[in-house]
Amino acid sequence: MHIRQSFDIVSLFAGFPTRNPVLRPFLAAIGLLVQLLVLLMLPLAASQAQEARPVTLLLENARVIIGDGSVLQDAAMLVADGRIVSVGQRSNMEVDESVEIIDLNGKTLVPAFIDSHAHLGYEGHRSWGGSNYSRDNLIDHLQRYAYYGFSAVFSAGSDPDTLALEVQQAQLRGDFDAARFLFAAGMAPPGQGPNDQFLVHALALEQQTGQKILYGVANAEQATEAVQQIAAKKLSVIKIWVDDRGGSQQKLSQD
Repeated sequence: MHIRQSFDIVSLFAGFPTRNPVLRPFLAAIGLLVQLLVLLMLPLAASQAQEARPVTLLLENARVIIGDGSVLQDAAMLVADGRIVSVGQRSNMEVDESVEIIDLNGKTLVPAFIDSHAHLGYEGHRSWGGSNYSRDNLIDHLQRYAYYGFSAVFSAGSDPDTLALEVQQAQLRGDFDAARFLFAAGMAPPGQGPNDQFLVHALALEQQTGQKILYGVANAEQATEAVQQIAAKKLSVIKIWVDDRGGSQQKLSQD
């Protein structure tokens, strides 16, 4: 509300035509209260407007490796509100005094990495297996990936579907910062899928959580039903184990 409008309201209440001497001070008090509330709200509105301004950074004196493999020496990167605006030679960039400048002292900037095949949640600090899988451990893995420069990780067919979906949705809501979590449902001949050592842990984790990890299919009808179940859970990717792993497992039937 504009200050001028607040004074108009005060005038309206203070000058409200009434012959009742009791109401006059009451109406004037209401007008003063409205004005006080407006004045108290102005600093808050100004603070919110200031917080909404994008933060602009210039990272200079860097060695920048572009996504096409080319390398820029003595380069700079301009970042506004968390997004890369431009990358190029520092000598070609002009910025005003409001921009915060950070000297990288020759450090290298590269595009974020993407791990396209991982099995998250199973690794603990001193052991590996399904007993380590939990929401906290999964998020810890994603945050470790982010620390080492990864922007996204694809966990391939080894996650309890409900728990993994909850973590994925929590990340999309902004509940935690980490590498982007992508995962797939698993599909293979019944009782098979990952290598035998891994398979033991995946099947045990299914029993432990009561959630689906591997969809066993022996024919086209079962495969169709499994795909429908996966789609109903709003999972968008399926990893399918096809080969027999050197004769150690049954190969997925062509039928």
